[in-house]
Amino acid sequence: MCLIEHAKGLVMVIPTLQIEIILNVCMGIFKQIFNMNKNDINLL
Repeated sequence: MCLIEHAKGLVMVIPTLQIEIILNVCMGIFKQIFNMNKNDINLL
């Protein structure tokens, strides 16, 4: 029973970790694009 409960806990935790990683990556990309756009505006 303990193993089954532990497995359920892992199954619940892994997707949230993946979502956090994806969000962090997306935010990093967005920040890079935003910074690039700001630099382009400064160049103009």
